[in-house]
Amino acid sequence: EGEGVVLSTWQSKPLAPKVATVLIVELGLFASVKLRKETRKDDYIPVKLQEVKLVDMRANFIHNVEPGQTDAGEKAEKYIENRRSRKIVGTRLHSNNQRSG
Repeated sequence: EGEGVVLSTWQSKPLAPKVATVLIVELGLFASVKLRKETRKDDYIPVKLQEVKLVDMRANFIHNVEPGQTDAGEKAEKYIENRRSRKIVGTRLHSNNQRSG
């Protein structure tokens, strides 16, 4: 567990969780972290090591926030609901141009 400085934030889709580029000063490491709470640039946020993949030489970190302090749960529910409600639009090929012969 440690702290990281938020350098920038972005959101891939509306209602999707925000992602921050975080500098973990103690390690001298940049990491992308999904935010569980609203933050601003230059804020210090608590981060926690989630997993290490030695094959890829990658370490994944998470935003370490107490369960009662997150505001991402409501946004995540809206995102999932919106994703489920999207209609799959396809094309149908009709054979209306059949020649009678």
